Amino acid sequence: AGVYTVAGQVFAKPGRYTLTVSVQTDDGADLLEASLQYEAPKASASTSSPESAPVWRKLGGWAAGLALVLIIAGWAWRRRPGTSPIEG
Repeated sequence: AGVYTVAGQVFAKPGRYTLTVSVQTDDGADLLEASLQYEAPKASASTSSPESAPVWRKLGGWAAGLALVLIIAGWAWRRRPGTSPIEG
């Protein structure tokens, strides 16, 4: 077990790479074949993060939430038991 690094830009481009690993012990040596599949990251994943949202969209979300809270509070205030409209 361990972490292995490769110098240079060998895996710079996405694709499938064939690897050959040499394993050596006191009793002998062996070669193991493996493959590495590397795919490019999707562009839409990085542009849809909340940090990249425009300021007006962030403020719009807060304004909509505040409006909803005020509507619910007003509805609850009007539905209080034991109150009647003021007669003039």
